[in-house]
Amino acid sequence: MKNPFRAAGAILAISLFATNAAYAAPMTYQEMADILQQDQKELEPKELKDGKEVLTRYFETDEKVYVAVGETVIRDLPDSTAKGMKKVTLGKWLHCVGLCENGWSMITYRDKDRKKCIGYLESWELSDQVQIQPVSEEVTAAQDVEILDYPGLKDGQVIGEYIEGDTVQRVGACNEAWSQVTFENDQKKEITGYVPNEALDGIQTEEKEDISAETEAGVLRPPLEDGIFVEASNKITAGGVLTDGVVVGDAVQAPEGAKLLPLGNFRITHYCPCSLCCGPWTDGITSTGITATTNRTIAVDPSQIPYGSKVVINGQVYVAEDCGGAIKKNCIDIYVASHAEGEAKGVYYTDVYLLEE
Repeated sequence: MKNPFRAAGAILAISLFATNAAYAAPMTYQEMADILQQDQKELEPKELKDGKEVLTRYFETDEKVYVAVGETVIRDLPDSTAKGMKKVTLGKWLHCVGLCENGWSMITYRDKDRKKCIGYLESWELSDQVQIQPVSEEVTAAQDVEILDYPGLKDGQVIGEYIEGDTVQRVGACNEAWSQVTFENDQKKEITGYVPNEALDGIQTEEKEDISAETEAGVLRPPLEDGIFVEASNKITAGGVLTDGVVVGDAVQAPEGAKLLPLGNFRITHYCPCSLCCGPWTDGITSTGITATTNRTIAVDPSQIPYGSKVVINGQVYVAEDCGGAIKKNCIDIYVASHAEGEAKGVYYTDVYLLEE
């Protein structure tokens, strides 16, 4: 049985601000530097070295933080190519002891021998707010629903299913849209997963939200500036109008006589910036580092459609600027302004073309 939320056209591709979003990034290196300057405090950053080489500078800090992504790896140096030391998952709390100038956070963790160690995570993967509130109750599945391994339709992979009327062991709450649950898989092993609150009856706390309502206005994080593609895309995005926290762009029709390369027949879905769609944390930036814009941004499988490609769907031009774990071959998600709009446009199949320039 397919997840009714996915069938409504809400397969996700990015993380944006959500109604009552449970994400707030820890302070950054630059923010601390600005505060110290405003307070006229003289605190020099320290240098992090690998042998004689200076990798980055950092300010010491002392903060409790939480993993805000489905899964990530603590590394031995603040670099994505550095050796992985320990895998951590959504909700895990860590002690942040340093803010690095290159966008990483210095954290402490326990190794397999319970020895306290220093490691590094990218700061955007962390939140200073609790991601999962523990609960313990039995509720009932209000409908057939897929169980995902992450509380967001963007990256959540199907790991199980509840049938309407099943008893659900609810063990955690993730913002107002998702519940953490436990269940036995086919191998009789207890697994943790996530289902939308809207698929459950009997939740004791007032956590359900009206996902058909307009999302509240949010504050977008400044887009990234690294790379020619990101810089060029942000210049175009900057022309959009911020409406209720969503950057709204103008529809662009494919020019007459344009050279179009057929890509095949695709499943078209839609996603929006609500809590159900975006999961427990949000920051306004797509996987390519630019701000999502309606009438422009689509999420693709980048192994099939490279980032930056201009794609024509029913005569309108979109740009491949995002991806997501649930977006596979011959599937495209179109970014829209609200959940109601996404549901109204639904799911359909159509021929898709690459605009050659």
